[in-house]
Amino acid sequence: MKAFFKKNIITCLSVAISGAIMSDASIAAPRVTVQEYQYTVSGRTLDEIKQAISEQAPLKNDGNNFSALTKYDIGWNYTFDKSGKNCKIDTVTTSVVVTHNFPKLQNVDLLDMTTKTEWERYFASLQTHEKKHADLGIEAAGEIEKEIAKIKTQSSCTKLAIEANNLARRIISDYQNKNIDYDKETVHGMLQGATLSSFRTF
Repeated sequence: MKAFFKKNIITCLSVAISGAIMSDASIAAPRVTVQEYQYTVSGRTLDEIKQAISEQAPLKNDGNNFSALTKYDIGWNYTFDKSGKNCKIDTVTTSVVVTHNFPKLQNVDLLDMTTKTEWERYFASLQTHEKKHADLGIEAAGEIEKEIAKIKTQSSCTKLAIEANNLARRIISDYQNKNIDYDKETVHGMLQGATLSSFRTF
């Protein structure tokens, strides 16, 4: 018997430990797919570039400009081993699709050296900040696999599926909070250098 659940997460937005003992369920590393999209900005000065980001950024929230966006989708599959009146988890797999959206500056080679150096520094910091959001999504998927595999044998597969899905949702909620805490600690990447003046990552 097989069950599947998928949850969409927007990052920027511990681990829930069940009371179960370790089972002999088979697990594997999460299957990860990373996609990157770009929105085009232009400018020859930092002020022009900042204005372009303000106008073209993929997300605006409460009047704030966020120059990058990371989303991840987590899906989980598990199969059951039903023996007699009991049901237990047989296999668990997860998948993560990470989607980044970054600014792409046109005509970088036409910038003066100071502006070009600042842009490259900023963009590298932006990537570092967003990668951590992606890493949290991958960690969440791995935690889902591990914890579902530890669920005790139940009297019915229906009860087992409910417990497994609730556990996965709880872990996702925990990692949403981790993403929120990460953005608070880094001021949306500003303390990591991901800023051009007042702009913040998301």
